[in-house]
Amino acid sequence: MHPIPNVELCDVHGKRKDGGHDLVVVIASPLKADHRSQKRLIEKLRRYLAAIDALRDSGASDCRVIVKAHRDSDEAIFDLLERSRVWVEHEKVSLEIAKI
Repeated sequence: MHPIPNVELCDVHGKRKDGGHDLVVVIASPLKADHRSQKRLIEKLRRYLAAIDALRDSGASDCRVIVKAHRDSDEAIFDLLERSRVWVEHEKVSLEIAKI
């Protein structure tokens, strides 16, 4: 099974006490830097941003995307996430990246 098994589902979605929303991508096994894996990661982020747009349409604000990636994932994956920060933050969404 691929470390990102389903790009269409939100792994974790929580509403914070302050009214904000956290959408969490969980990559529990090492992710390689092959083209397929990078494409799946970007698609997952794209779908999370679309979900946040829907949340905002219903009045939500202060949304975050948190990516928790296995610490043994290829370093190129973490570089890709850092490069994606500009895109995500352009959508007025903060991006947090954590190695687990």
